Amino acid sequence: MSTPIPDSTGWQITPTLHKVVKDATDPSKIVLPCPFAVCIIGASRGIGAHIAYAYATAGASTLVLAGRDNPALQTVASKTRGMARKKDLQVIAAICDITSDTSVQALAEQVRTEIGRLDVLVINAGLWGETAIRVTEGSTKQFQDVVDTDLVGAYLASHYFIPILLASKTGAKALIAISGTGAWLVDGPVAHAAHCVSKLAQVRLVEHMGNSFREEGLLAVAVHPGCVWTDTSKLAPDLFHQYLTDDPGLCGGFLVWLTMTEQDKLWLSGRFLSATWDVNELLQMKEAIVKSDMLKARMVVL
Repeated sequence: MSTPIPDSTGWQITPTLHKVVKDATDPSKIVLPCPFAVCIIGASRGIGAHIAYAYATAGASTLVLAGRDNPALQTVASKTRGMARKKDLQVIAAICDITSDTSVQALAEQVRTEIGRLDVLVINAGLWGETAIRVTEGSTKQFQDVVDTDLVGAYLASHYFIPILLASKTGAKALIAISGTGAWLVDGPVAHAAHCVSKLAQVRLVEHMGNSFREEGLLAVAVHPGCVWTDTSKLAPDLFHQYLTDDPGLCGGFLVWLTMTEQDKLWLSGRFLSATWDVNELLQMKEAIVKSDMLKARMVVL
């Protein structure tokens, strides 16, 4: 099914798009190295929970599930243990408010002291709020809350967790911000000003980190998880609900493929990716993407 999203969003970079995991991104067919530790901020439901399930299925040794809803985190933790390839999988459910400096710092310190390493940080916490296309609509507090969650939260998590990622010498050293094609929208029925502006700023932050830490081996990317029915996406206008048909496990499988260490993917650092893209076709585009420095925010000039 086509969507009302323009080509300028990079909706179809690869000729083939997927709505469910395929062989290359099937976590049951991927074997992660051991140890392999993953922290997911925003893991209590939806896409974040399914990312946890994917890493458990692929054989992660430690999963830190962070969020604000402890009962929901405990439910995800229990299901994750049941799906684990490694029966000794360590699952830690931790309360964290990504908008709070002290809360994020405390989570990072917990990871440092209790685990001692980190391969992947997934920043999935996000806020939609009431759809307000124009800045004269909606509440000013709502705009601030969305920016605090999507942008400031991503900064705080990056600030405190990148040193742990880089200190894990044999690790995947991957930082992933769950983004969305809304980062590239400026008009239309789902061009929610707070969401679109904060997500674009988040994409730019990811590019900045990709450049700053490339020599140290950090893979920093922003990833569109697909059009998935979640507690957040259902707040979008009703006319868009018909397009929310991608599998919630699609993103998790893509991230497992992206962060497994058998293949160099550092050339993707600093870029915007989509879990719907065909990964084999994406790899074949490496030369063109690197040469033209594609999949980044750029000003068009003559």
